[in-house]
Amino acid sequence: MAVTPILDIGKSAANVPFEVHTMEWIATNRWQQNEVPHRHSYFVIIWVKKGEGTHLIDLAEAKKIYKKADGFGSLYGSSKIADNFNVKYGVYKQAQNVDSYIDPSLTEAAK
Repeated sequence: MAVTPILDIGKSAANVPFEVHTMEWIATNRWQQNEVPHRHSYFVIIWVKKGEGTHLIDLAEAKKIYKKADGFGSLYGSSKIADNFNVKYGVYKQAQNVDSYIDPSLTEAAK
């Protein structure tokens, strides 16, 4: 059985092709780039161990999220908020058709 080597991040050289930081470190040291919408030419992995956000636990909850409504309580509403942000800050020029990429049919058909 092959053994995967472990890289000690605490003693890593400057040429290691990745970085590991806490969200606190990023907020303190990278706040300038996070103040405005931006793109990356690299991958970012965010490993969240605790926090807040949308977490669908059961079918009843999922059905509520898929109901068309304004605001963050609905997948449609939160997607529209993100779309408006992206147009406002030039991520892309034209608003997207949220209905074209959200399909609640599987969730609605489940019993």
